[in-house]
Amino acid sequence: MNFKAALVLATILSTMSIAQSAELIYKGAAPKIAAVKEMTVDKDMPSYGREEISYYLRAEAGVRTVSEAINLKTQGLQYVRDVYDFEYLTSCPFPNPSEAYKAAVGDFIVRFVGNYVYSAYDFNMLRVLESRVPTVNQAMAVKSTGLKVRMQISDYLQLIPPSVGNPSDAYVKAISNFTAQNISAVLDYYSQIYLIVEAEKFTTTVGDAMMVKNAGLVSVHNRQELFQLAAYSVPNPSAAYQQAVNNFIRDNLNRYPY
Repeated sequence: MNFKAALVLATILSTMSIAQSAELIYKGAAPKIAAVKEMTVDKDMPSYGREEISYYLRAEAGVRTVSEAINLKTQGLQYVRDVYDFEYLTSCPFPNPSEAYKAAVGDFIVRFVGNYVYSAYDFNMLRVLESRVPTVNQAMAVKSTGLKVRMQISDYLQLIPPSVGNPSDAYVKAISNFTAQNISAVLDYYSQIYLIVEAEKFTTTVGDAMMVKNAGLVSVHNRQELFQLAAYSVPNPSAAYQQAVNNFIRDNLNRYPY
């Protein structure tokens, strides 16, 4: 072990709180990570402190308590320059992490990830980080970090999907609400209608779905586009959803004379 690694092991800071929640973001005992482009950093990319971070991860692999592990990650923040460095720092340097460790790392990610998300180009890595937290509350806090950057509807569609392949019902419901509550911030006169309908596909309730359609009116300029926006976003719509869409068309048809 070289001097840097030995020094890291010798400097342990105070403990951090561990997040607790009964709702996991995935079904079953372990998450299946959804397909995400650029999930890992190219080894040929410039270091940006990755060598220094590696010393902290190496030291973390040798500690015995969650608090020691999180304190080492906290110290490693001084070398983080972007979301790629942060993803590397929050990786687990040993096999079979405990639930307490995963919860604490989730807490750590939620607390600091907002410092390293600069644009929609960071969303792929943000989803990797979201897949690393175990609870719905943590996952939605990570996802919400993306809202601070300037984006279009096409970028929003990269932000909203579940980050794991077997999402729990609670997680899917939270994403539905997130999609409906925040879509108006990314829409404007020029937003493409079919992308708004694509976003609606991530909703699970009639109320959320119609909130997306109503927000999409800002991008409608004629009756043809109104009917495009009113298209069903699911293959087997419920009677309640069909009625809501009919009401939506009726209430807005007179706004567009042609």
